[in-house]
Amino acid sequence: MNPIHRILAGWALMLLAMMPPLLAMPLVHVWRSSLPSRRIRASVVFLLGYCTLWMAVGPILAALALLLQIAVIKNALAVALLIAMLWSASPWHRAALNRCHQLRRISMFGWAADRDCLIFGMTHSLFCIVSCWAWMFVPLVSGAWHIPMMLFTGATMLAERLTPPEPPRWCWHPFFLPIHLYTLLTKHNAQGPHD
Repeated sequence: MNPIHRILAGWALMLLAMMPPLLAMPLVHVWRSSLPSRRIRASVVFLLGYCTLWMAVGPILAALALLLQIAVIKNALAVALLIAMLWSASPWHRAALNRCHQLRRISMFGWAADRDCLIFGMTHSLFCIVSCWAWMFVPLVSGAWHIPMMLFTGATMLAERLTPPEPPRWCWHPFFLPIHLYTLLTKHNAQGPHD
């Protein structure tokens, strides 16, 4: 039950720790699409658009994390991990993840360039939120395991982001290794031994 400014400060630090690897591709696109004299400005405007939406979502996720901890007390982390894994397997997650791979045309000059960078930052943030919200929820309910879960969550989101676009459908992704190995073994056993 922290004051809002402490929640926002903690959320901003968590974003700063977890998001840079996810922003490499769009930031390189903004950098290369801008004139040399505008590159830093374009990157700052993109990050402003990106961070604005994520900062708005932070208190909502913190409130949901508190409700989950009140509802299930000791099992909050297990429930949050289950929600995140189910969300990652869903077609809605894959559709949002596919949109995270799309790059936007950026104008070269003046207000149009600033507008395009801001809109690209906000659009990218929106689909990043839709694809990552469930995983960002995990560190919020992890208590003493906050740092390890933050590292695990960051690695998971990066692994998801590096997967190539696929048609939206229900599927377990390969980085869920135990589940993936189980699926491979059951498929192999169903096919029977080879001659």
